[in-house]
Amino acid sequence: SADGLDGGLDARDSWVEHLSWSPRASLHHAFLTRRECDHLIGLATPHMEPSTVVDNVSGERQPSKVRTSSGMFLQRGADDVVRRIEEKIAAATGIPASHGEGLQVLLYEDGQRYEPHFDYFHEQVNQANGGQR
Repeated sequence: SADGLDGGLDARDSWVEHLSWSPRASLHHAFLTRRECDHLIGLATPHMEPSTVVDNVSGERQPSKVRTSSGMFLQRGADDVVRRIEEKIAAATGIPASHGEGLQVLLYEDGQRYEPHFDYFHEQVNQANGGQR
């Protein structure tokens, strides 16, 4: 591309492995180029903070022993590269980019984890604060 963010990969390097049709699940190999990944890492690195979870009672974000990574959220459409990645995701999923959340960049170092969990909520606080996923 004109901005040099191809990273030496092109469409021939990426491929989709269909895992299941019901429910629909696919694995997109080499979905982002190395340069796209490096760009996201460069945007996120100065802003990384310990990851949090949402408290079921208060709805406030808090540290947790079940999620020990670092991370940050990018604003939707943060720059041209992020917008192109969001459009690439929209094209792959068939869901408009406007229906998505901002990209989240996470760093898991050796021994860090996010224990198995469900991204749905039973209580009203979390349903009102972002809704079901």
